[in-house]
Amino acid sequence: MKKIFVIRSRDVISRITAFLEAQPIEPILEVAVTLHHKDRTLAQNSLYWDWNTLISNEWGWTKKGVHKYFIKEHLVKIYERDEVGYASMLEAVRKVNRAGAKKEAMIMAKYVLDNTSTTSANVKQFTEYLKDIEKEMIEKGFPLPHPGDYRSAMGIKQKKQAEE
Repeated sequence: MKKIFVIRSRDVISRITAFLEAQPIEPILEVAVTLHHKDRTLAQNSLYWDWNTLISNEWGWTKKGVHKYFIKEHLVKIYERDEVGYASMLEAVRKVNRAGAKKEAMIMAKYVLDNTSTTSANVKQFTEYLKDIEKEMIEKGFPLPHPGDYRSAMGIKQKKQAEE
C-alpha cells in the first residue's frame, strides 16, 4: 500500500490525520515526509513537443520515436541518479545481463524503457532534460528555436525592466 498526500492546506493535514488514525497497528507502517517537487510545467511540455515535432521532421522519424530516443539517451540517466527505485530496476537489468542472460536482460530493459515516462519528471528534472536535448541538437548542427515560452520553460527568471 502506498498513499501520497500533498500538503497544500490545513484541510489536507486533517485528512492525513484521519487517515493515519484509521490505520491498524499491524502491519507496521512507515510514514515519510519529503519536500514536494512540482511536476513539469505546461510551458515545458509545450516546448518539448514543439521540439519533438521539429526534430521528427528533420530526422524523418515519428514524434513517438524521437520521444523514446530522448528518454533513453537523457531521461533514464536523470531518473537513475535521482530515483532510488528506478536505479534499483536498472541495476537488476545489469545484473541479469552480467549473469549471461542477455536476451532476458534486453526484454527487461525494453520493459523499463517502455514504462519510463516524462510525466514523472519534476520541474528541475524536466529542465535538465530539455537542456540535454538542446545541447545534443546543437552538437548535431540543428539548433532548436526559442519560442516565446522558452524562458519560462527553462526556468529563466525575467529581469525587471528599469524604470525610465
